[in-house]
Amino acid sequence: YNISGVDAAYCRTVFDNLESDLKRRKEIAAKYIKELTGLVHVKIEKAKFDHSYYTFTIKIDKNRDDFSKELAKKGIETDIEYMPIHISSYYRAKYELKINSFPVALRVYGTVLSIPIYAGLTDKEVDFIINAIKDIANNRKW
Repeated sequence: YNISGVDAAYCRTVFDNLESDLKRRKEIAAKYIKELTGLVHVKIEKAKFDHSYYTFTIKIDKNRDDFSKELAKKGIETDIEYMPIHISSYYRAKYELKINSFPVALRVYGTVLSIPIYAGLTDKEVDFIINAIKDIANNRKW
């Protein structure tokens, strides 16, 4: 497989910054863990191994989608990832699966929300994200 010159240049930049980017993501993750642990309706899973923190997920135990919308109103993009494969149309049809075939996977999927984490985030932006999550968790009608 050959990659284009543009792709190679991009990869070179990524590799050149890999260690410093990883260090920064770990710093941000440590701050998220410290500041968000114990917050009402928000659960933080601590990594059980050395983690790259390519993503940082929190679990919202009630109405994750509205929580995400409230963060968006504050200018914070989130992502809903890790869809269980049994709810995709291909696997449902191929294996005749029902939406409730894997209830634990479905329940977890309904709570997981990825919040911003990348090396370019400033401390001020990280604090803004943390404060927004705290504000929503502490002040919304559950």
